[in-house]
Amino acid sequence: DRARLRGYLRKWQQAKIVIGIALYVDILKPPSLLSQTLQKDDLDVVLGLQHILKAKKYLNSLAQLEPLEWPTVKLVLSRLKDGKTYQGTTLQNFNDRMLQSCKSQALADLKQ
Repeated sequence: DRARLRGYLRKWQQAKIVIGIALYVDILKPPSLLSQTLQKDDLDVVLGLQHILKAKKYLNSLAQLEPLEWPTVKLVLSRLKDGKTYQGTTLQNFNDRMLQSCKSQALADLKQ
């Protein structure tokens, strides 16, 4: 158990995990809200349609922005100390190549 927990800790210390989660929080927020709306017992078709349009508009606006400017990503980046320490943990492999890789993957997934 201890070795497995150390393995999880090493993964969570990778910058790619933290930045990736922040990117996907922004991507998944509108579909999550839409899903909650469409699963209500008292489903209102007009309200459901409005939420679909809102989700589409939000995702389109994300696609127009640089991923490092997305709300949750900006929040995480603003909380970095010394450029790579987040919540007291030094993130491993925090570099431009990692950021570009995360951005590219998030944009590709957003466009699907």
